Amino acid sequence: MKKLVFILIACAMLCIGVLATEVPTVYVSGFGDDANPGTKDLPLKTIQAGFYALPFGGKLVLQTAFSLSENTNEFPETDGLVTLTSFDGVTDYRDVYGAKLLLIGQLMLRGDMKFENIDFVACDKDRVIICNGHYACFGEGINCSTASKDINLIGITGGGNRRHPANGSAIEIHSGDWFRIRGGQRNSDLESFNGDISIAIYGGTFHEMIWLSGDSFTNGSANLFIFGGTFKNTVRLANTQGFSGDVNLSVYGGNFEKQINISNGGTIQGNVTVTAFAKTNAEIVKTNGSVGGNIRIETTHPINIKSSFDTYVLSAQKVETKKAEDAEFIKSTFACKYSRCTPVTDYVGKVLTGSKLFCDVDANGYVSLFDALTLFSREKCDIKPILTAISKKHDETYSLYGASFEKDLLSAGYAFTSAAADSYKVSSSVTLSKNGVISLFFGCDKNPPELLNGYCFEADLSREVLCAYEIKNGSYRYLGKKPLDLLSSEAEIYVEYSNSVANLYFDDNKLEKEQFFDFNFELNKYGDEVGIYVNNGIATLPKCEKFIIDNGKNTYTNELLYSFTDPDIFCENGVYYIYGSGNGNGEGITGSGINCFSTTDFENFKYEGQVLKKGDTFGESGFLCANIVKHGNYYYMFYSAYAEEFGRSPTACASSTSPTGPFVNSEMRPLTNIPDILGGQPFVDDDGTVYLIYTRTPGGNQTYGAKVILKDGKAELDLSTEKFLLGVTAPWEAARASVVECGFIVKHGGLYYLIYAGGNYNSTYGVGYAISENPLGPYTKYEHNPIFIGTKQSYGVGAASVFPSADGSEYFIIHLRHFSYSSVRPLQTGMDRFRFVKDPCGGADIIEIGGPTVTPQPLPSAVTTLSADEWQSIRFHP
Repeated sequence: MKKLVFILIACAMLCIGVLATEVPTVYVSGFGDDANPGTKDLPLKTIQAGFYALPFGGKLVLQTAFSLSENTNEFPETDGLVTLTSFDGVTDYRDVYGAKLLLIGQLMLRGDMKFENIDFVACDKDRVIICNGHYACFGEGINCSTASKDINLIGITGGGNRRHPANGSAIEIHSGDWFRIRGGQRNSDLESFNGDISIAIYGGTFHEMIWLSGDSFTNGSANLFIFGGTFKNTVRLANTQGFSGDVNLSVYGGNFEKQINISNGGTIQGNVTVTAFAKTNAEIVKTNGSVGGNIRIETTHPINIKSSFDTYVLSAQKVETKKAEDAEFIKSTFACKYSRCTPVTDYVGKVLTGSKLFCDVDANGYVSLFDALTLFSREKCDIKPILTAISKKHDETYSLYGASFEKDLLSAGYAFTSAAADSYKVSSSVTLSKNGVISLFFGCDKNPPELLNGYCFEADLSREVLCAYEIKNGSYRYLGKKPLDLLSSEAEIYVEYSNSVANLYFDDNKLEKEQFFDFNFELNKYGDEVGIYVNNGIATLPKCEKFIIDNGKNTYTNELLYSFTDPDIFCENGVYYIYGSGNGNGEGITGSGINCFSTTDFENFKYEGQVLKKGDTFGESGFLCANIVKHGNYYYMFYSAYAEEFGRSPTACASSTSPTGPFVNSEMRPLTNIPDILGGQPFVDDDGTVYLIYTRTPGGNQTYGAKVILKDGKAELDLSTEKFLLGVTAPWEAARASVVECGFIVKHGGLYYLIYAGGNYNSTYGVGYAISENPLGPYTKYEHNPIFIGTKQSYGVGAASVFPSADGSEYFIIHLRHFSYSSVRPLQTGMDRFRFVKDPCGGADIIEIGGPTVTPQPLPSAVTTLSADEWQSIRFHP
C-alpha cells in the first residue's frame, strides 16, 4: 500500500512517454517566419503562430528568447494540452541560443498547459502566471530568475482575476523557484470564486507563502498534495479567505522552514483533514479564522501540533486508506484527464494524441481556428472491391474504404466517385446520431483516404462544429470552423464547386426556403473525385450533378474598401454612404477625422471627403467608431476621439443637415466626461425613443446602453437610464482580451436582438447576438455564438451593423476584417447577407449570416429606392 500512489503516477507517466513521439511538434524562433512550416530548420517566428499551429495540442519548442511585454499576455486557446519547452529531446536551446521566456507583463493561460525545461525571467515586480482555471503543469527542468535584485520571482495563480474570472483550478509543480502560489482567484473584486481547487507539488523552492485559497472566497472544496519541495515560508490552506467545502492536505515529503497554517483568518465551512505520510518538521497551527466542520490530523507518528484541534488521530490504517484515496484522486484529476495517460481514438479510429480528449473539455475555443501544420491524419482503411452501379439512383462506380453499405445507404466508412464534370454540386442526405460525424469530400484526387489531396466539409456533432478542411497527403488543415446548432437529425450536406468558387452548405432547417451557405472559399481543385464519410450516422451516396454558379453580371466582391475600418452605413434615395477611419483605397485623409465614401453599386466608390474633422468638433486625434442616425432634420454621428483634457477616447456626438457633412459640435465637448466609454451605436424604437449602445472598458470591454435625447442637432446622454447589457461569458469572447463590444440593436418579432462583436480584433474577432424583451435588457445570449467568424481566407471579421438594401427587400451586415490571415492591418471593409429564419424547435427566430465571403456575390436589390426615413425605420425593425 505504501507505494501505491507512486506506482499509479509512474504508470501514468510511462504511458505519456510512450505517446510522446506521436505528439505534433512546432518550433518557434526570433529568426523564423510565420509563413514557415514550423519545422526545426524552418521555424515560425511568434509563439502565437505556434499555438495556431497546434489547435488540438502538442509540443511548442522555443529556440530563442521571447519577451512577453504587454500588460497581460494571453496564449491562444487550444482544444488540447500544449507543452512549452526549450528542449526537443536532442537539443537544449537554452544552451545553444539562450532560449528563455522573459515576463515583462503578466501571462494569462487560455488552455491546458505544461511547461518543462524552460527558463523564466521576471523583468518587473509581481509578475504572475495566471492559469485562469485551466490545468497547468510546471514540469522538470524549470529555472526561475529575476532581471534585478529588487524584483521578486514569478508567482502562480490557479484561478483568474477580476477581468477573467475562472472556475476551479488544477496545478502541478515539479521544479523551479517561485514567489507566491495561489490556488484561487487573484486581486479579484468578485465576492467569490466558484469551483474546486487542486494543487500537487513534487519539487521546487517556494520563497513566499503557499495559499491554497485565493484573494476571494471559494465556493468549493480544495486539495493540496505535497510530495517534495522546499517551503521557505508558510503553507496556508485558508489565508484571509476561505472555502464553502472540505479542505484536505496530504504531506508525503518536503522541507518546511515555516508553519503549516490551517487558517489565517478565512472561514472553512466544511471539514479539514491533514494527513502526514512522512515525518515533517512543520508545525501545524491555526492562528485565527474558523472551521465549521471537524479538523482531523492523521499520521503514523507524532508531529508538532501547536494548536488544539477537534481530532488528532494516530492510525496507520486510516493513513493507508487515505493514501489509496489520494492515489485515485491524483490519477483521475491530474494524470489521466490532463496528462494523456491513455491513447484516445476519435472518429474513424484515428489516434489523436495531442487532440481534444473528452467531451467535457470545452469545444468553443475559437482562438485556435487554423493551423500552419498537420492537424491530424485519418488511419489507413482496408480497400474493399470496387462496386459498380450499387444504387439504382446512381449509375456510377464507387470506391469503398472501410465501409458498411446496405440498401443504398452508407452507415460507416468512405465512398468515393468521379464528379464527371468541371463544375458541379455534390450532395448527400444524412441522418446523424449523437457524436456523429459526416464528411463530404470534393475537388479530390484519386488517392485512398490516407493519402488523399482535396477538400472536406464536415459536420461534427461530438464537438458541435462545422469544419472546412484542405487535405494534403491525407493530412487535414483548417480552412474554417464555426458552431453547429443542429436543428434536426435529418439534413442535407452539399457543396457547389464551380470555377474555383466553393459554397459549402449544411441544411438542417426544413423551414428555410433558401439556404445560406456556411462557408465561401476560392479553391483550386486537386482532381474530380467526390466522396462521403460517415461515423455514427447514415448517408446516401454522394450525388453529383453539373452545376454552374452564376451570380449574374452585377456582383460585388469583398473587400469593398481597402484600409478602411469601423464602418457604418446610411442610405438615402438609393445612394449608400459608408463612414469610417482610414484612407479608403488611398483616397481619403488620414488621422484627423472621419471619412465618407458613397456608392450605388458597391463596385464604384466616390470619396465624399472628411465629413467630420478636427477643429469642427470635439477631438484632437484617434477618431474612431463613427455611427449614424437620422432624427428630424439632422444626421447625428456618434464617435470616439482622444483629447488631452479627457484622456482616453470618450464618446462624442456631432451633427449635420446632410449625410456628407460637415458634422460639427460647436461646444467641443464629449457626451460625458467619463473617459472609459468607447463608441456608440444608436437605436430608434417604435415610439421614437433613441437609445445609445456603447462600450465601457474597465475590466475588459463590456456593453452598456442608455437613452439619448436628440434635439436641434444636440445630443444628451441620460446616464440615469444606463444599464449593463452584456459581458464576457464565453471563451471565444475572451480571446487575448475580454471583449464584448460594438452592440447594434434591431427589433424583430417583438424582441430586441443585440448583435455584438466578441474577442480581441487582433485574434479571433467574431459576431454573436443576444435577445431581450426590452431595449435595455436583460439580454440572453444565443446558445451557439459566434454566428459569424473568420475563415483562413477572411479573418478577424466583426464590428458589424445591419442595413437593408435600397428597396428594403433584403438585409446585409457591414463589417471590418483583417488584411489577411497573417496580417491584421490595413483593416478592410466588407459586407455579407443577413436574415432571420424560423426556429423549427419553436424558439425565437434565428439570425443567419452568409459568409464571410471572398468570391463575387449578387448586388443588393434596388428595384425601388426608399427615402432616408423609410430606410432607417426598416433598418432598425426588420
